[in-house]
Amino acid sequence: MRNAVRCAWLAAISIFVMFLGLSCSSNSSTTYSIEGSVTPTEAGSVTPATGEYDEGADVEIQAEANETWMFSSWEGDVSGTENPIIITVDDDMVFTAIFEKLQYPLDITAEGGGSVEENIVESKMKDYEIGTQVELNAVADKGWVFVEWQGDLTGSENPQTLNMDDSKSVTAVFERKNYPLTISTEGEGNVSEEVVEEPAKDYAYETVVELTANPSEGWEFARWEGDLEGTDNPAEITIDTEKEVTAVFEREGYELTVNVTGEGSVNEELIDDASKTSYPFDSVVELTAEPADGWTFVEWQGDLSGDENPEEITMDESKEVTAVFERRDYALNINTDGEGSVNEEVVEEPAKDYTYETVVELTANPADGWNFARWEGDLDGSDNPQQITVDEEKTVTAVFERETYELTVETNGQGSVNEEKIDQAKTSYGYNSIVELTAEPDEGWEFDKWQGDLSGNDNPEQITIDEDKNVTAVFVEAEYELDLLKQGDGEGDIVVDPDKDFYNHGDEIELTANPDGTSEFDEWDGDISGTENPKTVTVTSDLEIIAIFGGPPEIETADWSDMRVTSVTSGGEVTDDGGFEVTERGVCWSQDENPILSDSCTNDGSGTGSFESDITGLSQAFTYYVRAYATNQAGTSYGDQIELKAGYISHGFINGLTPSNDSKFENRSYKLVKSEWKGGVDKIWIEKNLGASTAVKSATDNNPNGAGWYFQFNRKQGYYHDGSNLVPNGDWESGQNQKTDWQIENDPCRIAFGGNWRIPTQQEWADFRNAPASDDGMSSGNLSDAFDSLLRIHGAGVITVGGDLNDRGNTGLLWTSDTADSNDGTFIWIAGSGSVMDAGPKGGGTPLRCVKD
Repeated sequence: MRNAVRCAWLAAISIFVMFLGLSCSSNSSTTYSIEGSVTPTEAGSVTPATGEYDEGADVEIQAEANETWMFSSWEGDVSGTENPIIITVDDDMVFTAIFEKLQYPLDITAEGGGSVEENIVESKMKDYEIGTQVELNAVADKGWVFVEWQGDLTGSENPQTLNMDDSKSVTAVFERKNYPLTISTEGEGNVSEEVVEEPAKDYAYETVVELTANPSEGWEFARWEGDLEGTDNPAEITIDTEKEVTAVFEREGYELTVNVTGEGSVNEELIDDASKTSYPFDSVVELTAEPADGWTFVEWQGDLSGDENPEEITMDESKEVTAVFERRDYALNINTDGEGSVNEEVVEEPAKDYTYETVVELTANPADGWNFARWEGDLDGSDNPQQITVDEEKTVTAVFERETYELTVETNGQGSVNEEKIDQAKTSYGYNSIVELTAEPDEGWEFDKWQGDLSGNDNPEQITIDEDKNVTAVFVEAEYELDLLKQGDGEGDIVVDPDKDFYNHGDEIELTANPDGTSEFDEWDGDISGTENPKTVTVTSDLEIIAIFGGPPEIETADWSDMRVTSVTSGGEVTDDGGFEVTERGVCWSQDENPILSDSCTNDGSGTGSFESDITGLSQAFTYYVRAYATNQAGTSYGDQIELKAGYISHGFINGLTPSNDSKFENRSYKLVKSEWKGGVDKIWIEKNLGASTAVKSATDNNPNGAGWYFQFNRKQGYYHDGSNLVPNGDWESGQNQKTDWQIENDPCRIAFGGNWRIPTQQEWADFRNAPASDDGMSSGNLSDAFDSLLRIHGAGVITVGGDLNDRGNTGLLWTSDTADSNDGTFIWIAGSGSVMDAGPKGGGTPLRCVKD
């Protein structure tokens, strides 16, 4: 038989000529059959569905749609959208009428600031199948609020579901929010009533209001505080939330100029500088004229008159005052008893002459650690200073006694001064005693500063008792800051009630974690814990509050693999759990794009990581869309969708296998069939030869596009032959000698499709050949039996060792993966007269079929 096959290859051309001659000698007319079908089957019908017609006959076919369906197009041997359509029968014809569900448009508009939620309606115009339930969710922009639906949807319920039983148009109506603007003043003045007519007024969102601060007489505008800052006046504020503004006014200051005529000064208790001092409007200033030694005060001049001393002056504008002093002429003898002196500024030497009836003011100045006790001689009493009229020679003695000093300690706010040093509010200390004071604030208070005879904020602090001292420890309520942070894979914010810059000890605040979009609140962290939301917290210190938000998982869809007739393998990888446990994962698929959980889905466990999914129950030849999904408590996420045609595999250009990089060789698609004969149970085959681009019409079809590509044994390069030329040309090997079977790295089936695809073994082809027709085999028959089998094998011919095409349309040969010897490979040989398993030179070329378990 092997020799017979070799002879058959050498004589193929003459046999092919004889076959043509026999075909041309017949005078009988030719008839062809038509066969029509409908997709989906429940959508309608086609008329006529079947029939036998003479060659060249014109036949009108019509597709009729059932209720809720519409005709879309023809596929197969009839194409286009014309209906009915007239076809000319010139071959057996198989065609399909494609129907689609009636769809209605949904037109969505928004009136005002807002939109319709994108996760329900992905664009402003979308078509839906009849009976589809569409949920619409109106989402208001910042500063706007949803009011109502108009059009084919009414009411204010949100979200709301719309039944797509017709074309629909819906409008979501939004209105602006109003916010109050609260105006207050500090000091004497008001905010211009042209803009703000009352202390609080509501304004529409993003209204711009101009505020003008008007100070009262004697006052001046200082600054804005609250939701408006700076000193610009007038100033504008945009009302985008509730606002509160304070206009701060301060008293105007006036200058008081004090001059002196003669020798003396104005009491330095009030005026530190004899030139000018500023005072607020309506301040009352007491001026005391103090004459120098040998001088006496006479009168006031300028904005103050008379000789009353001290005298008060009201600062309602800038003032200028002159104190007039004159010399005195009588002697005044000054003595001291104890340690001290009489004011050297008044008495320069023990005796001085004064003018008659000059009134002299004597001031006793005790030495350190001494206290003035009394006057003796021509002046008595303990008043100091004290006046004496020099109407004759006078002698006065200033009596000094040692003194003790009192330290008065007071508190402002809640706290105390360290009781180890100070047992009561007042304690007497000896001259130059050093006392250390420690301010101890009560809970919720903080030491701020010292006032009085001690200043600064050092604590503890020392004070030297060289005179009566008065010290105040100032305590202020502790102000605690609240630091709000967000963590996790989700998004959201924290709302604080009340919301202030600082909080006092014991304040209660309510914290509410508000997740955004599909995020969910998980738990509190930082200085609080737990999952309670909202949560009430009592402030006792600075707080750092962390709200942890989780989001939906992140998932990627895996490429499909292991395609079978009605099933395929897919899967995905959960790359991030979103901060929550992933409770379910898998893939969803549908004939519509972007499948979701309401479509067909698998459940492939929980958690993160990769998983594999078996997609079953597919209808062959239909296109499906597949997406991986993962669910946690924040929601469900989907990966990118992949597209596949059920029961079909394909490949593009493959360098080293495809005949050339010409675009006509790039894309090939193959229908899959499943064998059930003995020895071939549950095996998957491609229904046409590797490289074929069209379906075969008959067992003797000689179309080169149906023949596919030819391969030499154990060589991965495929060759295309159009009947005259070989592509690639000049690469054909005239002889091949190998002792091995078809090696995996050269197997075109594995290269083209990956996975477990391979060239069939010699035994698998023998099992197919021996299988009865009832099991879809060829019953050891001829070329017609092979074409009528599950694999629809036809006469694709062979390429000789020399590179010539022989016997296309008459004989079918396909390699197995097994070698016979170093020169020959095994194949199945099928002719019009019969079939056999045999072997032939490895330098010849046959088509390939691919199989996998």
